[in-house]
Amino acid sequence: MAKRGTPQERVAVKQELARRQRRRNRLVMICTVLTAAGVGLALTALPLFILIYGGMLPTLVAFLADEQPGRYLFRAVGFMNLTGIIPYIEPTLRAGNHAMLSGAMAQTTTWVIIYVIAGSGFFFYFVMPWFAGLILEWMIRARMARHAAERATLGQEWEFDA
Repeated sequence: MAKRGTPQERVAVKQELARRQRRRNRLVMICTVLTAAGVGLALTALPLFILIYGGMLPTLVAFLADEQPGRYLFRAVGFMNLTGIIPYIEPTLRAGNHAMLSGAMAQTTTWVIIYVIAGSGFFFYFVMPWFAGLILEWMIRARMARHAAERATLGQEWEFDA
């Protein structure tokens, strides 16, 4: 049975399959490294591991849900989620006492703050493009009004009815 398509189409299909394979290999490598780091952290500093793993769950969900190129949802949620976790991790790492986290992890407000800040990443992803569009529209309307006023001024100077 003969192959269908032109040689260019076959090359394009091969390139797409190679790109998908590279992406899959990269994902497997990232998962392997994160799993090894997680196991190492769980064995050496369990409270720190629980806080990082439990706190970064919204980032994991965003990573699995975001299919678009650039993964902007993952980036927005990940960075905001990281900013929610850092205030709890930083004193522990500075002091070197992982038992300090047990008190922070037992408080509901800790988890609420972490997840609300992660939710702000979702908010930024969904609302900020709309907000930026409003600002750009306002700027364009202001520029159009300025150009219309300039056009009217020129029309008066040249005695042209615009």
